Amino acid sequence: MRCSRPLRALAALHARLVATVRAELASNASPGKLALASSVGAFIGSTPLFGLHALIALAVATVLRLNRVLALASTQVSLPIFAPFLVFTERQVGGRFRTGAWPDTALPSIAHAEAIDWAGTLFVDTLIGSVIVGGSIAVVVGAATWFAAQRLRAR
Repeated sequence: MRCSRPLRALAALHARLVATVRAELASNASPGKLALASSVGAFIGSTPLFGLHALIALAVATVLRLNRVLALASTQVSLPIFAPFLVFTERQVGGRFRTGAWPDTALPSIAHAEAIDWAGTLFVDTLIGSVIVGGSIAVVVGAATWFAAQRLRAR
């Protein structure tokens, strides 16, 4: 049975993708480069840019010549089960950093015009918090990756 041209193209693309992933996983990158790749992925994964994490992580890892598989895997710090807690923490930390006080967690009863201002403030607080919280997560994930890579290399 002959495959159609689109199926052959899809099979070739799959083979190329598998070869790329295997090459990335088999690379002899230093523990520092692996830690940087996982840190970059974790930082990008903690930004409020849901839906773009994978593309941004792959682009940054490619430009910096880091392990793309590890960077991509590290973006999963914002899995749907963790995302509400992550965004809440980022909003709280960002609000505290911006105003010096912890933001109120209750939804205000506001008019439509005020809602736009409130949404803007919410976004700015979350963006500021994502830099602080994401940086902290990146340091922890990077350190764990470095220690794991050092231990595996010692074997």
